[in-house]
Amino acid sequence: MQNPTTEMLVHFYERTEKHRKYVIHSTRVLGNSLSPDTKLNLLLRGIRHDLSKYSEGNILPYVWIAEMYRYKRLKLPFEYPEGAKEATKAATSSPSPTSNSPLPVHKTKRLQRILTDTSSVGSVQSVEAILGGGESHECSYS
Repeated sequence: MQNPTTEMLVHFYERTEKHRKYVIHSTRVLGNSLSPDTKLNLLLRGIRHDLSKYSEGNILPYVWIAEMYRYKRLKLPFEYPEGAKEATKAATSSPSPTSNSPLPVHKTKRLQRILTDTSSVGSVQSVEAILGGGESHECSYS
């Protein structure tokens, strides 16, 4: 797989850290209305969010993914270099070793959607239900 340019690496880092800061902020805001244990669990998830993107086997695929999204935002054509598309699929389909999540994958995905969808950030009961293992009917996700 072709090595990324310095500009691509800087873009990847800035984009990823901006997103991580948003997730950490969101977990702190949501945590203010939760029990202390749930608040801590949620904040730790926010802090660990996307750290696996920096791991040895994942960083190059995720740099290429960030570049693809940059081209898409600029409405420019983009093609992955040889081997990069397969590497990105492998990186995004494997479970994150940094999540340390005791939750099943489907509950983690629901929580991620709640945290990144600003229309549902206020659904504290949904977060409690997901982290606590209960079911919530307030969350509009399936």
